[in-house]
Parts: sequence; structure tokens; C-alpha cells
Amino acid sequence: PPTFLAALCAVHGLNAVVFEAWRAGAPRPGWFPLPDAPSAVRTLLAIALVAWSAGALGGAQSRLAAAVDRVRESDWLSAIAVQGAGTARPLLRAILPELFALGGTQVLLSAGALVVTEKLLGLGGAGRMLWDASLARDLPLVSSLVVGVALVVGGLRLTFDLAHRAADPRLRGPR
Repeated sequence: PPTFLAALCAVHGLNAVVFEAWRAGAPRPGWFPLPDAPSAVRTLLAIALVAWSAGALGGAQSRLAAAVDRVRESDWLSAIAVQGAGTARPLLRAILPELFALGGTQVLLSAGALVVTEKLLGLGGAGRMLWDASLARDLPLVSSLVVGVALVVGGLRLTFDLAHRAADPRLRGPR
């Protein structure tokens, strides 16, 4: 709910500021979207709101920072540094499993926020179509869209999980 309230406030605030400037005699900015026209500003706002709603910015950054700190404090990385070898590659290899696990989690969290954000910002897409089909009680279209989104999210999650398993030797088991 905070995401969608933030989206509403952002859209209404942006519209109010531009409208007041327009009423005061300023020309309509070229980036300012008409309700039925595509707009890069609206798209960027949607991306920022979906990322924020999914916790992709704060939670993901802190989780990744904790993984990097844990690896940097490890004895094996200190031994590599003492030997004079570079630590960037071993560090990346050690946090790669965490990156894949994080990516899989973010895919799941972002899918739900996308539907409402598309509708609030007037973007054309599957989320808005799902919203409109739900209101119209078009059950075949709703079912098709939900299954399609589930397949995409499930496929992306499977891809991230397989990459996580391939990158983390502890998950592969004995050879």
C-alpha cells in the first residue's frame, strides 16, 4: 500500500505542478505526458516505484553489502591478499551466489507491484490489461494473463535458482 500511495502522490503532484505552471502561461513541457500518450517520465517513475516497492533498493543493497562484508572478513580472502594476488575475482565469485539468490527474490516481489503501478501511471502493458480485465470480469483474459505472468516469474525464478546452484559449490553436493 505505501508504494501505491506514493505512486498516486507522485503522479498527482507532478500533474499539479505542471498544470499550475501551464495555467500561469508557461508552455506545456515536451516531456509532460498526455493521459493517452506514452511518456519516458512516466515509465521511469514506474520503474523507480516498482523497485522501491519491492524493496529492491534498500533491502537488496543491505543484503548484498552484508555478503560482501562477510567475504571481505574471511580468512581465505586475507590469505589471497597477503600473497599479493588480486582479490576482485575471488570476491565476485564468492558473492555471485548471493546475487543470483537476490535476483530470484526480486523477480517475485516486483511482479505484484507492476500491475498496480502500470494502472496508476497509465502505462499500457500486461498489468494494466489484467486490471481492466478484472474490472470487466473477463475471466478467460484474466486467467490467461495470470498464467502467463506465473510462467514468466516461475521461469525467471528457476533460472536464478539454477544459476545460484551452479555458482555455489556448497549446493552442488559431493562429486
